[in-house]
Amino acid sequence: MPRGDGFGNGRTARQAFQLMTERHAQRLAEGDLATLDLAAADSDVLTTLLPQDLPPEGAL
Repeated sequence: MPRGDGFGNGRTARQAFQLMTERHAQRLAEGDLATLDLAAADSDVLTTLLPQDLPPEGAL
């Protein structure tokens, strides 16, 4: 990540994680969970962040 004027190690890490969890939830809502029974779902599907969940460059 670029270290611009607004960069702060803890703050940037928290913001990146928050965006990742939001993108993960959106990804599951749009596709994976549409055909998935939550009660029978493998916990990895619900708890694993993927590279596609990383915020796009410049989002922070």
